Amino acid sequence: MSNSDLNPQEKHQAYKTGYRFGLKGRSLSQIPSQIRGNTQLRSLYDEGWHEAQQEIKAGGQHFKTQYIRHRVSWILMTALAGIITAYLIIQSRYDAPTEQETNPTEMTDAPISKLKPLHTNWESMDSSSLNLLSDQERQSLSVTHLARPVIPKQAISSFNQPLDVRLYNGHNKQQVFSAGERLPKYVRQLVFEVDRDELDPPIALTVRWLWQRQLMQSQTWPAGPSIIMSKQSLFSAQQGNWDIEILDPSGQVIYLYQFNYVQ
Repeated sequence: MSNSDLNPQEKHQAYKTGYRFGLKGRSLSQIPSQIRGNTQLRSLYDEGWHEAQQEIKAGGQHFKTQYIRHRVSWILMTALAGIITAYLIIQSRYDAPTEQETNPTEMTDAPISKLKPLHTNWESMDSSSLNLLSDQERQSLSVTHLARPVIPKQAISSFNQPLDVRLYNGHNKQQVFSAGERLPKYVRQLVFEVDRDELDPPIALTVRWLWQRQLMQSQTWPAGPSIIMSKQSLFSAQQGNWDIEILDPSGQVIYLYQFNYVQ
């Protein structure tokens, strides 16, 4: 089977096979025969296997460096909960009504003692001791929780000058995607390349990435370099429709590139 006959499902299966074998501790040479015979499938298998090895290594390092901090945070929280519980039990005994106070015929005007508020100086605690997530985990979660501006869809203005674009996998430059294509989940970084060599006169261009019309990034290149490249990382939480827009110096959209991630 030639590389041109491969479909996205076969490519994804080759990547998953390498990733699964890497997690199981198999060597890189233990590659299935149906993958070994195809150059592109073998490349995707190797990429999945190496990513699994990196995650295993990163997981072990994370466990070593974070274990003590996690233990300390849980001990602090458990001790604090025990102190609060003991304080409430002791205070409730002092505030319990006597037999005379519970008899309506012998009520006095003496005020019942109030439970004093418990003040805890949270500011004095080290915030890092309660931080149980790694930097990579926080970055992935922040994708859907950060407030990002929503850009309304604009009409594409006429642009009569040549403008060549190319979207490809940041970890495999040979894997080029077409406009409107559904990208597989294993793609974690994209590069959008714009060739403006034939623009006359040269003008500044802005490239912005929008996920579900939420602005993920925007970058402007002044007139000068003939080829500009914009990179964007992808996370599992960013599934759905993506738009890549090219704007002229006046802010008009002169080019629209769309694709779908995973869904």
